[in-house]
Amino acid sequence: MSEALRTADYDAAIRSLQAIKARPDLTPQQQMAIHESSAALEARLIEGMSRGDPKAKAAYERLRKSRRN
Repeated sequence: MSEALRTADYDAAIRSLQAIKARPDLTPQQQMAIHESSAALEARLIEGMSRGDPKAKAAYERLRKSRRN
């Protein structure tokens, strides 16, 4: 996910995060790391939206929808 964030490939970052979250064998430490990564991704998307990046806005909406499921 860090490479996807570095290159602003938001869709890849979201897919990566979702794939990791879906694993049933996560330790509490891994769950916390995923939570922190999700928060970092959300902050990055909000930052992109504030600069007017339409890709960041679309990805933010996808991320929010994925959290509801």
